[in-house]
Amino acid sequence: MKFLGLVVFGVLFGVTISQLEIPGLILPDVEYEIEHNVVKPVPPHGTCYNNKAITCTTPGVKIQSHSVNPCLQCICHEDQTILCCRIVPEPKVRCPHFCTLTQDQETCEFNLEHHRPGACHIKGWYYSDVGDLFGGGSYTPAP
Repeated sequence: MKFLGLVVFGVLFGVTISQLEIPGLILPDVEYEIEHNVVKPVPPHGTCYNNKAITCTTPGVKIQSHSVNPCLQCICHEDQTILCCRIVPEPKVRCPHFCTLTQDQETCEFNLEHHRPGACHIKGWYYSDVGDLFGGGSYTPAP
């Protein structure tokens, strides 16, 4: 109940939970998702995020991420933080509650397993427009 009281206090007085110091509670604020859209046809990469916990020195240099996640492609961004994007875009399915989505860590392809017929029908792909940072060429979503 002590934790709930702190959360209510924080909400009432405009304090975010990351500003409170609670012993034993670790709330890293290191990954900031970049705005994404659902698009068609298949985009050159998936959603992206900035990792502000790690800095880099040379903007534009590709960062090796294979030891952490082989399905990410990372680059040193202009503000010297690491920008990472999924190599393969994640599909948006019709009924995500009835469709299990897993990613093969070798091929990076997504595997869909439906629990109800039609649940895994792909409606589009999640995509963050970060320009042509990864050399994927220009991409224009269909209207």
